[in-house]
Amino acid sequence: QGLVKDIEQETQLPMELENVYAWFAFLRSRVNPNLSVANRFYGIAANGDHKIRGVASRRGDTCTFIANIQNQVIQILAKEQDSAKLVESLPDVLVFVQEQLAALKTGNVPLEELVVNQTLSRELEHYSVLSPPATAAHQLQVHGRTVRMGMRIRYLYVSRGPGVHAWDLPNAPDWKAIDRTQYRKLIMRAVQEVLQPLGVTDAILKNWL
Repeated sequence: QGLVKDIEQETQLPMELENVYAWFAFLRSRVNPNLSVANRFYGIAANGDHKIRGVASRRGDTCTFIANIQNQVIQILAKEQDSAKLVESLPDVLVFVQEQLAALKTGNVPLEELVVNQTLSRELEHYSVLSPPATAAHQLQVHGRTVRMGMRIRYLYVSRGPGVHAWDLPNAPDWKAIDRTQYRKLIMRAVQEVLQPLGVTDAILKNWL
């Protein structure tokens, strides 16, 4: 409250105390890795009302499986209120991630949790090279479905043919067709995204896992 009053005096603007956070982690800019940005962060509050913005789990194109993994990693870190001791949480994070990688490897993940949901950014005829959502949209079109720019296209990554399988086709692919390598990459990317403030690089995470 003292800080609120000081800010009000300096700015002549009304301030309101929303919550108290033990620590905040601001993530690096995708354009300049040497800079942190104000719209990608997660903050841990003692009452459990954490602030999470701009990370994979908050983006609409992240499948449920990946989003849940990233959220759980943040929850593991949230158990530590002292930011200086966060690195001590890394062994627990790694154990959890290894369990999820094992579940992916053995096919012990519901297919619906692997569905990616992306917006078709242009009409199909305007694609010179088909992106994954455009490829899935074309599959739907072949099966008589009407697709247009702005539609949300749902698909799975598969290891055969065009690399994706539209979720809304009549038949879902067999689990053996799922591209586990691609989903592993997505897991690693999501985990590294929230561990980067602790100095965990892509290379370090790959070495650990």
